[in-house]
Amino acid sequence: MTVQLSLENAVSGTYALENSTPTEFTGSPTIRIGSDYEVGETITLNLTAKDANGNTSKATYFYKKNPPTSSGIYVFLAKSAVKNWKNVNCYVYDETTSSTYTYVVAGWPGVAMSEDGDYYYAEIPARCLAQKKGTNITEESDFDLPHSPNTYVIFNGTNSKTNLTTQWPTANAIESQKVKLEGASHVLETMKLTGGKPAGWKTTDMVPHKDVVEATDVTKGSETPSETQFVKKGIYGDVDESGTITVQDVSKIQRKLAEFEDLTGVSKILADVDKDGKITVKDVTYIQVYLAEYQLNYAHTGETYGVYE
Repeated sequence: MTVQLSLENAVSGTYALENSTPTEFTGSPTIRIGSDYEVGETITLNLTAKDANGNTSKATYFYKKNPPTSSGIYVFLAKSAVKNWKNVNCYVYDETTSSTYTYVVAGWPGVAMSEDGDYYYAEIPARCLAQKKGTNITEESDFDLPHSPNTYVIFNGTNSKTNLTTQWPTANAIESQKVKLEGASHVLETMKLTGGKPAGWKTTDMVPHKDVVEATDVTKGSETPSETQFVKKGIYGDVDESGTITVQDVSKIQRKLAEFEDLTGVSKILADVDKDGKITVKDVTYIQVYLAEYQLNYAHTGETYGVYE
C-alpha cells in the first residue's frame, strides 16, 4: 500500500518500518510499504517530526496485510470488434467444476468493462461468487475462478442501432466456439470464427494504462540496529519501563483495560506485545505466560523496542 507523509508545525521528520534505520524526509513524500511482509502480518510504521527548536514528536501506525483482491488477469475487447456496441460487459463463469454451484465474477450480464484506448477491459478478481444452481442464491467464495481450467468468458452489450442486447459467443455457440480464460490474460481482437474456432481470442501481456502512484519502496530490512542508534530502549511487556518485566506490568495493562488509567507514548507500544495495533486481554495473557516461563507462545514479550533520534 502507499502512504503519503506530511509535516505540520515541523521542519523535518523520519520514517522507519519496525526497528529499521530511519530515513529523514521533508515535504510530503509518498512511500510504499508491505512488500517484505506476509499476508496476515502486522506492519509497524514509526514516524517522528522535529520542529525548528529541536522538539521531537513521535507516532506509530499499524497496518495488517490482507490477501490481494485482484488476480492480475485481464480480459480485453477491441473496440473495432464491437463498433456498434454500448454498455459493454464481461460475464466470466465456471459452471462445470461443481455440480452444485456456478462460479461467477458477477451475475448476468457480468461486470461493466472500462475503456483504455482502443480496448475495453476488465480485471478478474481473486474472489468470486458461488451461485447455487437452479436458484438465485449467491455467496462469496474462495474458488480460484481466474485459474480454473473451466472458466469461460462471454462479452455482451447493447447494439446502438437496434437497442437490443447482443453477446459473443452467441447463446447457441457450440463448445469449440466458446472462449476460455485458461489462467491467463486474453484479448479478443475480432469476433470471426476460423475452422469453427474463435480466431481473434489470444493470450496477451497487455495491462491497462492505470495511473501509477510514484512512491519510494520501504522495507523493514534484516539488519539489527547498533546500540548507538537508540536514544531510548524498551522491552515489549515492560509497560512501566522499569527495565524488567514483572506482575506490575500486567497490572498496568489490566487497569488500562478496566479504564482506571491510560497508557501513552512508549508504554502504550510496549503493552502491545502481539503488535496487532490494539491492547487487549491477549497481551496480558502473553506476558503472564512469559513470566510463568511456560514454553508456549508469548508473542514479542521480552524483545527490544528501539526509539530512534
